[in-house]
Amino acid sequence: MNKELLERVAQHIEAEPRRLQMSSWVEASPKSPCGTTACIAGWAVLLTAPDFDAALDVARTPTLDDEGADDSWAHEARVLRTVGREDEDFDQAGRELLGIDRQQADRLFYMIGWPAEFVSGYDGRNAAEAARIAAARIRHFIATDGAE
Repeated sequence: MNKELLERVAQHIEAEPRRLQMSSWVEASPKSPCGTTACIAGWAVLLTAPDFDAALDVARTPTLDDEGADDSWAHEARVLRTVGREDEDFDQAGRELLGIDRQQADRLFYMIGWPAEFVSGYDGRNAAEAARIAAARIRHFIATDGAE
Protein backbone atom coordinates (compact mmCIF):
# COMPACT_ATOMS: atom_id res chain seq x y z
CA MET A 1 0.00 0.00 0.00
CA ASN A 2 1.32 3.43 -0.95
CA LYS A 3 0.77 5.10 2.40
CA GLU A 4 2.77 8.16 1.39
CA LEU A 5 0.45 8.87 -1.55
CA LEU A 6 -2.62 8.26 0.60
CA GLU A 7 -1.35 10.78 3.15
CA ARG A 8 -0.55 13.22 0.34
CA VAL A 9 -4.13 12.93 -0.92
CA ALA A 10 -5.47 13.50 2.62
CA GLN A 11 -3.31 16.59 3.05
CA HIS A 12 -4.26 17.92 -0.39
CA ILE A 13 -7.96 17.60 0.44
CA GLU A 14 -7.50 19.21 3.86
CA ALA A 15 -5.50 22.11 2.41
CA GLU A 16 -8.47 23.14 0.24
CA PRO A 17 -11.69 21.35 1.22
CA ARG A 18 -13.59 22.56 -1.86
CA ARG A 19 -11.36 20.25 -3.96
CA LEU A 20 -13.19 17.17 -2.68
CA GLN A 21 -16.13 15.64 -4.53
CA MET A 22 -16.72 11.99 -3.62
CA SER A 23 -19.46 11.54 -6.21
CA SER A 24 -17.17 12.11 -9.20
CA TRP A 25 -13.72 10.86 -10.23
CA VAL A 26 -12.74 14.31 -11.50
CA GLU A 27 -14.65 17.28 -12.84
CA ALA A 28 -14.24 20.89 -13.75
CA SER A 29 -15.84 22.93 -10.99
CA PRO A 30 -16.04 26.62 -10.15
CA LYS A 31 -16.55 25.56 -6.50
CA SER A 32 -12.83 24.88 -6.14
CA PRO A 33 -10.23 27.65 -6.43
CA CYS A 34 -8.14 25.43 -8.72
CA GLY A 35 -11.21 24.80 -10.91
CA THR A 36 -11.20 21.05 -10.26
CA THR A 37 -12.85 18.69 -7.83
CA ALA A 38 -12.05 15.01 -7.46
CA CYS A 39 -12.51 12.05 -5.18
CA ILE A 40 -9.77 10.12 -3.39
CA ALA A 41 -8.82 8.09 -6.48
CA GLY A 42 -9.07 11.16 -8.71
CA TRP A 43 -6.61 13.10 -6.58
CA ALA A 44 -4.26 10.11 -6.38
CA VAL A 45 -4.17 10.08 -10.20
CA LEU A 46 -3.80 13.85 -10.58
CA LEU A 47 -1.16 14.23 -7.86
CA THR A 48 1.06 11.62 -9.51
CA ALA A 49 0.74 13.03 -13.02
CA PRO A 50 4.08 13.53 -14.78
CA ASP A 51 3.05 17.17 -15.29
CA PHE A 52 0.63 18.18 -12.54
CA ASP A 53 -0.03 21.64 -13.98
CA ALA A 54 -0.91 20.23 -17.41
CA ALA A 55 -3.18 17.62 -15.82
CA LEU A 56 -4.91 20.29 -13.75
CA ASP A 57 -5.36 22.49 -16.83
CA VAL A 58 -7.15 19.63 -18.62
CA ALA A 59 -9.15 18.68 -15.52
CA ARG A 60 -10.42 22.22 -14.97
CA THR A 61 -11.57 22.63 -18.59
CA PRO A 62 -15.01 21.05 -19.15
CA THR A 63 -15.43 18.53 -21.93
CA LEU A 64 -18.61 19.19 -23.86
CA ASP A 65 -20.62 16.94 -26.12
CA ASP A 66 -21.93 17.93 -29.56
CA GLU A 67 -24.87 19.73 -27.95
CA GLY A 68 -22.72 21.74 -25.55
CA ALA A 69 -23.54 19.72 -22.43
CA ASP A 70 -20.92 18.41 -20.00
CA ASP A 71 -19.68 14.98 -21.01
CA SER A 72 -18.22 13.45 -17.84
CA TRP A 73 -17.10 10.20 -19.50
CA ALA A 74 -15.20 12.02 -22.22
CA HIS A 75 -13.77 14.41 -19.64
CA GLU A 76 -12.47 11.56 -17.49
CA ALA A 77 -10.94 9.87 -20.56
CA ARG A 78 -9.27 13.14 -21.56
CA VAL A 79 -7.76 13.56 -18.09
CA LEU A 80 -6.55 9.95 -18.07
CA ARG A 81 -4.90 10.44 -21.48
CA THR A 82 -3.15 13.55 -20.19
CA VAL A 83 -1.64 11.66 -17.25
CA GLY A 84 -0.58 8.72 -19.43
CA ARG A 85 -3.24 6.27 -18.26
CA GLU A 86 -5.46 6.13 -21.34
CA ASP A 87 -5.89 2.34 -21.07
CA GLU A 88 -7.32 2.53 -17.55
CA ASP A 89 -10.27 4.02 -15.71
CA PHE A 90 -9.89 6.00 -12.49
CA ASP A 91 -10.71 3.01 -10.29
CA GLN A 92 -8.01 0.90 -11.93
CA ALA A 93 -5.45 3.73 -12.01
CA GLY A 94 -6.15 4.59 -8.37
CA ARG A 95 -5.76 0.97 -7.28
CA GLU A 96 -2.46 0.64 -9.12
CA LEU A 97 -1.02 3.92 -7.84
CA LEU A 98 -2.11 3.24 -4.28
CA GLY A 99 -1.07 -0.42 -4.34
CA ILE A 100 -4.45 -1.71 -3.19
CA ASP A 101 -6.71 -4.48 -4.43
CA ARG A 102 -10.29 -4.23 -5.68
CA GLN A 103 -11.86 -4.96 -2.29
CA GLN A 104 -9.74 -2.31 -0.62
CA ALA A 105 -10.63 0.16 -3.38
CA ASP A 106 -14.31 -0.57 -2.80
CA ARG A 107 -13.79 0.30 0.89
CA LEU A 108 -11.89 3.51 0.10
CA PHE A 109 -13.17 4.95 -3.18
CA TYR A 110 -16.89 4.36 -2.64
CA MET A 111 -18.63 5.80 0.40
CA ILE A 112 -20.92 2.77 0.54
CA GLY A 113 -17.80 0.85 1.64
CA TRP A 114 -16.80 3.33 4.35
CA PRO A 115 -17.29 2.44 8.03
CA ALA A 116 -20.55 3.87 9.35
CA GLU A 117 -18.92 6.52 11.54
CA PHE A 118 -17.42 8.19 8.48
CA VAL A 119 -20.50 7.96 6.28
CA SER A 120 -22.87 9.34 8.91
CA GLY A 121 -20.54 12.23 9.64
CA TYR A 122 -19.98 13.05 5.96
CA ASP A 123 -23.59 13.39 4.90
CA GLY A 124 -24.94 16.94 4.82
CA ARG A 125 -21.73 18.57 6.03
CA ASN A 126 -19.99 21.64 4.71
CA ALA A 127 -16.84 21.38 2.58
CA ALA A 128 -14.43 21.78 5.50
CA GLU A 129 -16.18 19.10 7.52
CA ALA A 130 -16.45 16.77 4.53
CA ALA A 131 -12.71 17.18 3.85
CA ARG A 132 -11.88 16.56 7.50
CA ILE A 133 -13.97 13.38 7.51
CA ALA A 134 -12.55 12.15 4.18
CA ALA A 135 -8.99 12.73 5.43
CA ALA A 136 -9.83 10.87 8.65
CA ARG A 137 -11.28 8.07 6.53
CA ILE A 138 -8.05 7.84 4.52
CA ARG A 139 -5.96 7.76 7.71
CA HIS A 140 -8.19 5.07 9.21
CA PHE A 141 -7.73 3.05 6.02
CA ILE A 142 -3.95 3.41 6.39
CA ALA A 143 -4.05 2.49 10.09
CA THR A 144 -6.01 -0.70 9.38
CA ASP A 145 -3.82 -1.61 6.38
CA GLY A 146 -6.89 -1.34 4.17
CA ALA A 147 -8.96 -3.81 6.19
CA GLU A 148 -11.50 -1.10 7.09
